[in-house]
Amino acid sequence: MDLTAGKVVSPPAPLVQRFVSPYSHPAWSPDGRYIAYHKGVGDSNRTISIRTLETGKDRDFPKRLTRMFKEFQWSPDGHSLLMAGEMGRGRNGIFKMEVQTGDVTAIRHSEPLRF
Repeated sequence: MDLTAGKVVSPPAPLVQRFVSPYSHPAWSPDGRYIAYHKGVGDSNRTISIRTLETGKDRDFPKRLTRMFKEFQWSPDGHSLLMAGEMGRGRNGIFKMEVQTGDVTAIRHSEPLRF
């Protein structure tokens, strides 16, 4: 869309052309130049892909968390993604993934329950 002119420039098209069904939970970067989304089905099988809209190229990030929960959010500066998940042995929490490196760090997490 051309928002300045208020016109549709081209008809809507699917974001992903290869496999339609396993892509979900898109999140736009603050500057609107990238879209991040989950690939895969099920909490334990999801990976993250980031599409550069200018080129149409995807960057896939290897799975760093044991489980990723559905939604994630871009940081206001667009340098990282914030997500809820699990990083091994029941350490649930909030994690930050740097979009340049794919490095994941815990912002806040719980210790596993011990019985």
